[in-house]
Amino acid sequence: MDSVDDAADAVRAAGGRVIVEPFETPVGRVVVVADAFDNALVLLGLSKGRYTTTDDDGAVTGVAK
Repeated sequence: MDSVDDAADAVRAAGGRVIVEPFETPVGRVVVVADAFDNALVLLGLSKGRYTTTDDDGAVTGVAK
């Protein structure tokens, strides 16, 4: 797949469903889907970079491109 949106379409075509439509994050796009057996999956496209650093509480504070 070339994108999260393409992956969501492929899941639908294979009998699954989209639980949460694709949306933007600081590192790319995310979609939450369920396969034909109703297993929930989170698909993350890292097209904009990766999360790199966290603070003492574990919150993400940095994104590398």
